[in-house]
Amino acid sequence: MELRVLRYFLAVAEARGYSAASERLHVTQPTLSRQIADLERELGVVLFERGKRGKRLALTEDGELLRRRAEEICLLADRTESEFRSETDPVHGTVSVGGGETRGMLLLAHAAADLRRDHPDVTLDVFSGNAEDVCAKLDAGLVDFGLLLGTEGPDRYERMALPAFDTWGLLMRADDPLADRRLVRPADVERLPLIVSRQTSGGGMLSTWLGRDLASCNIVGTYNLLYNASLMVEAKLGYAVCLDGIVATDGTSGFAFRPFSPTLRQNMHLVWKRGAKLSRAARAYLDAVKRMTWPDEN
Repeated sequence: MELRVLRYFLAVAEARGYSAASERLHVTQPTLSRQIADLERELGVVLFERGKRGKRLALTEDGELLRRRAEEICLLADRTESEFRSETDPVHGTVSVGGGETRGMLLLAHAAADLRRDHPDVTLDVFSGNAEDVCAKLDAGLVDFGLLLGTEGPDRYERMALPAFDTWGLLMRADDPLADRRLVRPADVERLPLIVSRQTSGGGMLSTWLGRDLASCNIVGTYNLLYNASLMVEAKLGYAVCLDGIVATDGTSGFAFRPFSPTLRQNMHLVWKRGAKLSRAARAYLDAVKRMTWPDEN
C-alpha cells in the first residue's frame, strides 16, 4: 500500500463519493476510481458499497477497518515528517496530548498558551479518552503526552507530577434533597443508585473511601464521558460518582456537586514514552508545563 493511495481512500471515504474527492485532490475521477479499485484488488476486499448511480458511497466493514488504520498511518507519517523538518526550522508543529475529563487539562491549556507567546506556530491537539485509550495512542506514537490520574502506571513511561488534583464527589440534580448538604459521607451513598465511570468501576481508592467494595453498591449505570452521565442524572436514574469541575453546577445548570468527606483527591501525572525522541515543539511544551503552577481561576 502506498501512502498516497491511502490518502486517496480517506478523501473518498470522507466525501462519500469520487466527484467531490477528485476535486479536492486535484486528480481526475477515473484516476481516483482506478486507484481505489487497485487497492481493493491488493487487499482482496470490497471497501465501498456500490449502490445506484449518484447515490453516496458507504464504507463496508472492511472499509471501516481500513479507514481507522489509514488515519493512524497517515497521522504518524505526517508527525514523523514534521519532526524531522522542525530540527532545522524555527520551533513549530503540533503537540498532541491525550487525557480524560479532568480539570488538569486547564493547566495543560495554560502551558500551551504560554508556549505560543514565544512560538506562535506551535499548536495543541487534544485527544479525549480513558487511560486505556490514551496509553494505546502513546504506544503507537500518535500522541506526544498523556495525562493520567493517580500515581500508578506502566514503567515504559516517563512521568512528571502536575501541580493539580481533582476532587471526587457526587453529581446530582440541584433539586435533590442531598444537595442541601455540604458534604457526602460513605453512609450517605450506601443505598443510593450510583452511576460510575467504567474506568473506576473496579473500585480502588473509591472502595477504600467507602470501606467496602464499590461493586457491591447499587450501581445502576456506567459511563465513559461525564456529559452522558449527567443526562442520566437529569433523568433521575441515579447519582454520578465523578470528579469536580467538569460539568457546570452553577445556579442555572440544574446540577449540584457535593464532595466526599473525608476528602478524596486524585493527583495526576503527565507521561510520555520512555526513551522517545520528542520533537522540538514537544520539548518546548514540556518545559512550559514544568513552569506551570495551578492557574488562578479568578
